[in-house]
Amino acid sequence: MSVFRACVLFASFAVLLTCSDLTCGSNTRHTQPLIDAGPLRRSEVEPNDVKTQALLVDRAMAVDAALQSPSDIDVYVITTRESQLIDISMACQPGVDLTLEILDDRDTVRSIARSGAHDGCLRLSNLAVVGRSYVRIAGQKKGASGSYSISFEFREPNENVEREVNDLPIDSTELTAGTTISGFISHPADVDWYRLKLPVEATAPSRMIRITLRGTPGVAHELKLVSAAEAVLYKATSKPSEELTVRQFALRAVDEMIYVVVRASNDGENKGTKSAFNAVDPYTLLVSFEENVDFAEVEPNDEFSKATSLTPNGFR
Repeated sequence: MSVFRACVLFASFAVLLTCSDLTCGSNTRHTQPLIDAGPLRRSEVEPNDVKTQALLVDRAMAVDAALQSPSDIDVYVITTRESQLIDISMACQPGVDLTLEILDDRDTVRSIARSGAHDGCLRLSNLAVVGRSYVRIAGQKKGASGSYSISFEFREPNENVEREVNDLPIDSTELTAGTTISGFISHPADVDWYRLKLPVEATAPSRMIRITLRGTPGVAHELKLVSAAEAVLYKATSKPSEELTVRQFALRAVDEMIYVVVRASNDGENKGTKSAFNAVDPYTLLVSFEENVDFAEVEPNDEFSKATSLTPNGFR
């Protein structure tokens, strides 16, 4: 074998070895793992003061933005083809207090959240969107302006979490008896409405419901049971971070459904505070049916007219 031919064979063998580890031709695969670049990051584009100028949000992204003047308003439009849950996080400069509003296609304001109560940060989790929803950012006070960043994270729907906006009975999140659901007190004014449909047998005299609310750290909770006519049937409050349990609540024969309402309490230890919220740690809520126990009290019995009856020589 000539020296030249041997050199050619050696060079070809070296090329084959190189192509097995590196890119070589269209059929070669990379052996190095791809790096996730994270969500898209972009800058706000002015003007975006009205819906027709809204910045499009159709995927996970973070936006660096600013209210350029005291009258400036920034509008974003979230669009999805299928039902999605969106988490919105906003960070502001110290002293820049902003308002975040959620609007529908008819310009109805469905929810309002305000920053400034917790180091200028604001978070709204589990926003249910199908089609289009609008996010509007403005200053809380006259003359407020400054920079902020806002991020949008998209998730698949989950039956075990609340669906914002659920601040009103008409927007309430459906509950399934015996299934734990989680939610957030995302801002001081946040109110979460849930609805529970009652089967016919649930309203029999022997059927009761039990409610367990495992609270959010640092927040005292208020729990209410409300009729379909929005009459308050029962109300209880917890201490900060503590669990709240209601047992043996008697269902009325006329009730085909009831609402369970959760919010931060302004009574007791939380009275007068404006920052009773936790947008990071969720609470959990469990509503289940239970059988009546003859020797147990029956809720509600907070008034003379609702007193639990006692039998002679009996006890409760």
